Amino acid sequence: ARAEALRTRLRAHGWSDAGRVVVVGDAAPGLALERQEIDVVGLTVPVAFALDRPFAFEVPEAPPSAATSLQLLPRWSNEVALRLGPPGAPALGEASGEPDEPRAELRAPPGLHYVAFSTDAARAGAAPLADEARAATLQVPPALAPRLAALVARVAPRAMAPAAQVEALASWLRATHTYTLNLPRPAPGLDPALSFLFETPSGHCEYFATAMALLLRARGIPARYVNGYLGGEWNDVGHYVAVRDGRAHSWVEAFLPDLGWTRVDATPPLAAPARSGRARQIFDSLDFGWSRWVVGYDLARQLELGKSLARRVGLHAPRPPSGRAPAILIVLGTVVAMVVAAARLWPSRAPRRVRPRGVVPIAGAPIARLYARALARLARAGLPRRPAETPREYARRVGAAGLDTEATLAQLTEIYGAARFSARGPAADAVAGLASRVARLGGASVVPRP
Repeated sequence: ARAEALRTRLRAHGWSDAGRVVVVGDAAPGLALERQEIDVVGLTVPVAFALDRPFAFEVPEAPPSAATSLQLLPRWSNEVALRLGPPGAPALGEASGEPDEPRAELRAPPGLHYVAFSTDAARAGAAPLADEARAATLQVPPALAPRLAALVARVAPRAMAPAAQVEALASWLRATHTYTLNLPRPAPGLDPALSFLFETPSGHCEYFATAMALLLRARGIPARYVNGYLGGEWNDVGHYVAVRDGRAHSWVEAFLPDLGWTRVDATPPLAAPARSGRARQIFDSLDFGWSRWVVGYDLARQLELGKSLARRVGLHAPRPPSGRAPAILIVLGTVVAMVVAAARLWPSRAPRRVRPRGVVPIAGAPIARLYARALARLARAGLPRRPAETPREYARRVGAAGLDTEATLAQLTEIYGAARFSARGPAADAVAGLASRVARLGGASVVPRP
C-alpha cells in the first residue's frame, strides 16, 4: 500500500487567460517558473508530463460541443494523472482509492493540450521531509537488507557527506555494470535486483534505477523511483521539441539535506540518438500541425489564436463571458491556419538552416570561454561534468562536493544560460569579475571515490 503522506497535493487556483489553473503542492513565492505548452498525441499512459518538477498546470476550457473534458488527478510523489471526464467536469478530479487506477490503458485523443509550469527542483523541494514520507521512502525488503548493507558499507562509508555517498554509489554502479536490452535470465529463486547487483551485472535503465534506489535506502538516504523521458529532439520546421516513446527512461531521486529531492541517474551514458533528417522533420511537423489545428481545433485553440492575432495588431479583447468564441475568430483562425500550412508546403529557392527562436550563437564569446575554462579546471580537479548532466545539476553537484565554496560556478551557470538563451549578452564587468574567482575553482578536496 502507498503511504498517504506521499499523495500528491493538488488544489484549484482559479482562472488564467489559457484556462483553469491547478497548483501542485504548496505555493512557494519567488521561484523562477518555466512555461511549457504540451500537446499529447497517442499517450497510452495518462500521466501529465512536464519539464522537471511541475509547479502548476493550466487546463484549457473545453468547448460546449466537446464530448469530454480534461481532468488532473493526484497520484503519488508529485506525479499527476490525466483523465478524460464528462463535459463541464472540474479540472481537478478526486483521488482514486486504487493507486494504479489512473494508469489503466487509455489512449488520449489527438489534440489533447495543456500548459505546465516547472520550477527549480532543488529550491522547490528543500523543505524537510515528513516522518511518514521518510519512512515510506526508506523501505527495503528484509530479504535483501543484509547483502545491501554490506555493499553500501564498502562503497560509501558513513564518514562521507550524504551528497558524496550518493555520488560514490552511482559511480560504482556505472563502473561495474553495463547497459543492455538483451536481459539475461536471473538465477532461479534469486531476486532480480540481487541478481543484477551481484550475479549478472547487465540490464537496462529500470534495473539501474531499482538498484540505485535500494542502495540509497540501505544507506539511510530516502529515495524514490522515477519514470519519464530523457530529452527530446528540436524540430527546425515546426519550432518545437518532439519527445517520443523511444526516449522513455528511468532514474532515481534522492532526498538530501538543504537540497530536497535531487535527480540521480546511475545508468551509464550512451551515444546520443541520431537526429531526424529534413524530410522526417517536415512530415512530423505536418502531422503535428494537423493534430493541433484540425483534429484538436476546439474552443481553446480558437481563443488562443484570436488572442495571439489581437496582440499582434495591438488589440486586447477580454475573454467572452459566455465561453463561446466569436465567429470572426473562428473564420480568421481558419484562414491563418491555411496560410501557415501553405507557406510550409511551398518550396523555397534556397533552403536555409533554421535556428531555434531565442537562441543566439555565443561560441567564442567571453562568457562561453570563461564557462569552458571553469569546466576544464573542475575536470582536472577530479569532478568532470557528465554527458547527460544539465549545467544547473552540475553546479549543485560541484557545490555539494566542496569544490565551489564561493558559489562561483552557480553564478557563472546562470549568467552563461541567460546569454545562451537570450538576445543580450552579459555585461563585460560581470564576466571580468568572475574571471578571478574561476581561477580558484577546484581548490578544495575532491569527492572520495570507492
